[in-house]
Amino acid sequence: MITGGMADKANEEIKAQLEDLKRREEEAASLPSHIEKIYSPDTIKKLFAHALLIDMDDNNAKVDVIKELIGEEQFMELGPGTNRVGLLGPDGCCHKIAMDRRGIVDNLTEFRRSPELEWVAPRAYETNGIILVAENVELMTKEDFRNPDNRASILEICGALAQNYIFADIGYAMKNFCNWGIRQDGSLVILDTGYLIPILGNEDALDCPVCGRRLRYRPNYTGFTCGHCGTNFSFIDVYRKINTKVEEELFKGITGFELPDLSQFNGTIYNNGVMKGGHINPDIDKPKAVDYVPGTTMRFEDLQDILKGGQA
Repeated sequence: MITGGMADKANEEIKAQLEDLKRREEEAASLPSHIEKIYSPDTIKKLFAHALLIDMDDNNAKVDVIKELIGEEQFMELGPGTNRVGLLGPDGCCHKIAMDRRGIVDNLTEFRRSPELEWVAPRAYETNGIILVAENVELMTKEDFRNPDNRASILEICGALAQNYIFADIGYAMKNFCNWGIRQDGSLVILDTGYLIPILGNEDALDCPVCGRRLRYRPNYTGFTCGHCGTNFSFIDVYRKINTKVEEELFKGITGFELPDLSQFNGTIYNNGVMKGGHINPDIDKPKAVDYVPGTTMRFEDLQDILKGGQA
C-alpha cells in the first residue's frame, strides 16, 4: 500500500533528480560531443528512421543496416542485445545504437540512471536517444562467471541493489554471464540497466498476490519468493505490477515523431539533440582519448585530469 508519505518522498526524489540533471547538463554544455564529432546529422536521421521501422524483425538484419549507415570500418561490434547493438567506436567508447523504439527508451533510461549507478554500471557520457556513448568495459566470459570470487562479488552487488531496485537477468545463473562486464581495475559492472527499476514508488509490486506479504529475492537473485506462503514468482510476475507511467510517456513521445525529423529531440533538457552530463564527457579532441589501443580503457580519473588541463 502506497501512503501519502511514500508518494511525497517519491516526488521529492524525482524533483531532486531533475534538478541534478539540469545542473549537470549546464556544466557539460560546453564539453565536446562524441556524437556530433563522429556522426553526421544525416546519418543520425537515418538511424532514427531505421529504429522506427516496423517491417524488420530480424536483429541480425537490423545490425547489418546500422553498420552500413555508420561506416563499418570505424567500429567493432561488441554484441547485439534485444533492442540495441553495442559497438566499440573510434573514440574507444562503447556506442549503444537503438534498433527499435524500445532501444531509444533504454538509452534514455540508462543515461538518466547512470550517475546513481556508476559504482556498478558503465558510465554513460551522452545520448541523443538513438545513440548512447558509454564507458567501454571487457565482457565477462563463462569462465570469469564461474570464478568463486566473481560469484561472491555478483551476489554482494545484487544484495546491495536489492535494497533499492527491482531487477532481472543479473542474478547468479549461467544464462546471465553475458550481462556482466569487468572494468580495467577488475571491478564488476552490469552491462544493461534497462530493467533495473527503483522500488520507491513501486512498493506494491512486491506484495505477494497470494497472501499480501512482502516478497523477497531468492538466494541467487534469479526471482522472488514469499517467505509466508512459499510461492515463487518471476521478474515478469512482479514487472506487470510496476508503475511504468514515465517510461510509457517516453515511448508514446517516441512513436509520435514524424520521420525522419529529429527536431523533437531538442528541448529544454537537450543540447542540440545531444543530452550530456551523465558523467564528465571525455574530451575527444585530445590524443589520449582518440588514439585508442585495443584492450585498454581510459580511467574516469584520467578523463577528469584531461578536462582540467592536467594532461596533454
